[in-house]
Amino acid sequence: MTQQPPQHPASPNPARRRVNTLLLAVGGAVLATIVLIVLVGVVLSVGEPTAAISTRSEAVSASARTDQPAPRHAPTSPFGPSDARCAPAATGVVELVQPGLTRTGWRIINGTVINVGGTTYFGASIIDQGGAVKDRSDVWVVRGGKVYASTSGARDNTTFPTASAAPLNIAPGDELVQAVDRCVVNITLGR
Repeated sequence: MTQQPPQHPASPNPARRRVNTLLLAVGGAVLATIVLIVLVGVVLSVGEPTAAISTRSEAVSASARTDQPAPRHAPTSPFGPSDARCAPAATGVVELVQPGLTRTGWRIINGTVINVGGTTYFGASIIDQGGAVKDRSDVWVVRGGKVYASTSGARDNTTFPTASAAPLNIAPGDELVQAVDRCVVNITLGR
């Protein structure tokens, strides 16, 4: 009896191998494209401010309820809207604070005030001699022609006594300090 050599499965056809390789390549390209589209969508939605997203959602809800065009909203600051009491600072107020800056060449811009009962809450940005913003917003309190530093940047960058100590006892968290600070931040951000 003659033994036959064992049968091995036939090797895949070279043409079939090329088709399989081509299908794998096309499938991988399609999958990579889908992943890229999803990632771009995620990046774009993450970069969008939350306030804009919620405003858009509210507008969509409103238009769905009323079948009227959605109202247009002005962009809002992440720090909140500017206080209506804020006004541009008079030159005299800026001239009181400017000499107290501790760094040569630095100056104050975006001077903004809220005046209440003989007290001026003065907020401003500090820039260096090249125009780079060093502090977006600092707040000083002026009473009786005397200047007091309220926020940490105002205390760190000027020589004035602290507003939170006597005789003023006005803390950096005071509502008017925060209000003028918000106004200057919004001006600095262009809002």
